[in-house]
Amino acid sequence: MASRSFTPKEPYNWRGAKTHALQTTLWYPAAESSNEQPLDIPGFSQMFVGGSVARDASLSASPAKFPVILISHGTGGTALSVAWLGAALAKRGYIVAGVNHPGNNATEPYTVEGFSTWWERARDLSTVLDFLLADPTLSGRIDQKRIGAAGFSLGGYTMIEIAGGITEPAAFTDFCA
Repeated sequence: MASRSFTPKEPYNWRGAKTHALQTTLWYPAAESSNEQPLDIPGFSQMFVGGSVARDASLSASPAKFPVILISHGTGGTALSVAWLGAALAKRGYIVAGVNHPGNNATEPYTVEGFSTWWERARDLSTVLDFLLADPTLSGRIDQKRIGAAGFSLGGYTMIEIAGGITEPAAFTDFCA
């Protein structure tokens, strides 16, 4: 497991968040010599089991390429709140990237925009994928024909957006009225 901070070129819709970077947690198959330790998830350890991880370990030497799964957390969660999934997928041979969505994550104060502009979450995942595909350590190890995504709760809605769903805020407002 490793942490990365990706800063896209401005303008970017930060949704009122203080942090102007996409904080990302990566899980991946680690080299056999890596030392795994239990993962404690601050604020979530009573609800979610993080599994065990080898922090900042080297990527496994084989296979030559790995499939990628992008993960979107639920409302007010964090990438680490889906560590149970990220760690399990990494043990099965995937590179996994979980993004803390700006304005809607437990690492900083929530914002109204972070909770109300759900469609921006898909852009966060796409932007992180672009960074991963350009990353000098990972880019040559990613199987670009095997890229997928998964989400929990509002992260599941993000999967609809990733698959081509279109949010119509006016239709949502009309429905609520």
